[in-house]
Amino acid sequence: MHARNSQTSRRLQQTSSRRSGLAVLEFAIISPMLLLLLLGVAECAQALFASEALGLAARQGAKLGADTGASAAEIEVFVKWAVAEELGVSQNDVQVDVTYAPLSLEWTQDELCQVTVSTDAGQIGMGFSSAFTDSRLQAHAAQRCQAR
Repeated sequence: MHARNSQTSRRLQQTSSRRSGLAVLEFAIISPMLLLLLLGVAECAQALFASEALGLAARQGAKLGADTGASAAEIEVFVKWAVAEELGVSQNDVQVDVTYAPLSLEWTQDELCQVTVSTDAGQIGMGFSSAFTDSRLQAHAAQRCQAR
C-alpha cells in the first residue's frame, strides 16, 4: 500500500512540474503581444491628447484674432507658444496659418479669423509611431470677428 501511495505521489509531482513549465511557456509567448498592445494604447492616448491640444490652441488663436483684432503674426506667435508649452515640442516644429477672410462676397463689416495649426506626429508621441509613419496632426478653427 505504501509503494502505491509513493508512485501516485511521484506522478502528481511530475504532472505539477509539467504544468508549471507549460504556464511559463504560455506566458513567454503571450507577454510580448500584451506589451505591444499596451504600448499601442499609450501611443493612441498620446495622439488624442496632442490632437486636443492643437485644437485648443487653434481655437484660442482664432478667438484672440476675433476679440482683439491681433495681427496674423501675433496670433502665430501665441499659437506656437501655446502648442510648445502644452506638448513640449519646439516652436520651430509647429506650423501656423492665419487668415482673415470676408464672410460673403458683398462688402461687409464681418470677417472670419481662421487659424490652422499642425505639427509632425513623430515629435509628439513617445517615439514608437515615428518609426512607422510620417503623419502630421492638424487642427483648424474659425471665429467670426468685426472687420479690423
